[in-house]
Amino acid sequence: MIMSKKVPVKTILLVVCVAAMFASCARLRPAPPLPVGTLEYKLEPGMRRNFAYVGSSTIQLSQRPDKTLASEPTYMSKEPLYGTIKLGASEPTSYVFAIDESKGTRSGLDTLCVDANNNGNLADDAKIAPKPIQGGGAAQFPPVELAVTSDGRPYPYHLEVHCCGSSRDHVHVYPGAYCEGEISFGDKTHKIALFDDNCNGTFNDPYAVPENYGRDGPVYARGDTLVIDLDGDGKLSKEYNDTAEMFHLGNYMSFGDRCYRVDIAPSGNSMIFQEADVPCGYIAVDAKRHSVELLGDDGALKLSGSDSSEKAPAGEYRIAACSFEREDEQGALWRIVGRGDWSQRAIEVNADEKTALKVGPPLTAEVTVSKEGNSIALGLDVKGQSGETYSTRDFQKAGEGVPAPRFEVRTKKGETIARGQFEYG
Repeated sequence: MIMSKKVPVKTILLVVCVAAMFASCARLRPAPPLPVGTLEYKLEPGMRRNFAYVGSSTIQLSQRPDKTLASEPTYMSKEPLYGTIKLGASEPTSYVFAIDESKGTRSGLDTLCVDANNNGNLADDAKIAPKPIQGGGAAQFPPVELAVTSDGRPYPYHLEVHCCGSSRDHVHVYPGAYCEGEISFGDKTHKIALFDDNCNGTFNDPYAVPENYGRDGPVYARGDTLVIDLDGDGKLSKEYNDTAEMFHLGNYMSFGDRCYRVDIAPSGNSMIFQEADVPCGYIAVDAKRHSVELLGDDGALKLSGSDSSEKAPAGEYRIAACSFEREDEQGALWRIVGRGDWSQRAIEVNADEKTALKVGPPLTAEVTVSKEGNSIALGLDVKGQSGETYSTRDFQKAGEGVPAPRFEVRTKKGETIARGQFEYG
């Protein structure tokens, strides 16, 4: 038999009021603010010196412009060369340029003229001389200011043109500026920078495989780059070899148990992170002090640090790049960098499930043998747990490269008949 117990009405009212108060607090408690960043366009002609690697694109040259020009300047060369710069996303603007030779035909490309006002007339544009280069060599021209229109809004953009030595087939173009600012995660503010690494005039391109690139060999993609000063040292690290603070762009970014959708203005002047609006699972990397970049349908996704698992949108991914750090018995810090390959199996991430990703050490090394004429060539393949490849040239100990591995060739009886060292390059 259930016994009932009388409770004073005042007590009941007190309990109800307290419960209502806590429920009200739960409803009114503000959600943590979403990370929002405001950036400023920063012209920095020496950007490639300050950052170890800045993306570039190749523009093919021809003997005729790809559109009719109303007028052209007087050239010193009988064989000036032409190219076209295309800037913008959906409807790019085309800028024709010509490269002349100030000392006459075949003396070397050293004068640039860009139709910067895009009026089809090169005669009213300035002739640009190359920057002084220590030791001579290819002509590198200072940044040219052009205009880009995206979402109906124009904004300035600077591009550098570099001639490739004696080559008359193509030039390389580099961004002459980037966007810099700050973004707040909770109560912490971090310095950030955006780089237009694919040089198309917009700063919000997720990494993707180029249309003319096959699905064999190393996993390769192009897009833009975001750098976040995560450790708060005030420095923006952007090295050629992957660092924890460098993010190749994707539509989503993962930070432990949080996953955000990233919205960036084409001009790069604003950025906002929203909570992921798609089904998500978790990826657990079986390694400490790691940095793993995955490539999926939404661009690049980076996993870094030592978290047991990180939230990620459900889908199929490929390993694009990875790096790991460990200390040896003497306390020296070793760092290795690896690359993914299309021959590896794709990584499946299912909603609300955890996917284990075994990558990195222990490494396996295999010597390959091939015959070249009367000689035998030896190669060294170093692979990680998921089949990703590592080049010993990228091994670092205490921040410095390590000597190339040595080898010995022995007979079945153990007699050494040759010794040598693997060559980098």
